[in-house]
Amino acid sequence: MAGTTVTGDLYRQIDKKLEEIKRQLRQKVGYPFDPMKLQKGLQALIEGRFQDESPSISISIFSRDMTKEGWELAEGSDEPDPTLLSAAEFEFVPILEKGENFISGEAMRKRASQKNANFGQHTAEWLLAHPEKMPARPEDVYWILFPRTVWSRRRGDLDVPYLRWVGARWVLEFHRLGDEWYSYVGFLRQCK
Repeated sequence: MAGTTVTGDLYRQIDKKLEEIKRQLRQKVGYPFDPMKLQKGLQALIEGRFQDESPSISISIFSRDMTKEGWELAEGSDEPDPTLLSAAEFEFVPILEKGENFISGEAMRKRASQKNANFGQHTAEWLLAHPEKMPARPEDVYWILFPRTVWSRRRGDLDVPYLRWVGARWVLEFHRLGDEWYSYVGFLRQCK
């Protein structure tokens, strides 16, 4: 396509995407990507190096990019940069209210918002890289949900990221949003 002038709808589509990147960079609350990776990726594009030619250059917004598995990001690219929480302390929040045995996925997501525990995959990945920020795990909690991010699998199932306690460490996994959620699951929220 070298030597071709870009006009019309294609020009407007590309321009709209560039304007959105600039809008996100102007936000004071953070942005859904690593700005250093963005800078490197944009430079690669300017130089004509694309992902299929240079696999080491990627503009993925997540460390664990599920688009490589054929999934699509349904919700959650709006999560603020978790490094803004680096001075914060976190606490565990139970997922169930008194008298409940389980709740649905949609009720769980509403509850996460109500309890100010609506983090997404960015925060989960950041906590894995900064385990010193993780509060002491209650004995009965084995999963920590990050329901702000929702992935859509090829067959249409929706999944949310969670950290699962395996042995003596947390690992990032994904689970179907449509399932029921039990007492061994919790949220994290920023301490006041």
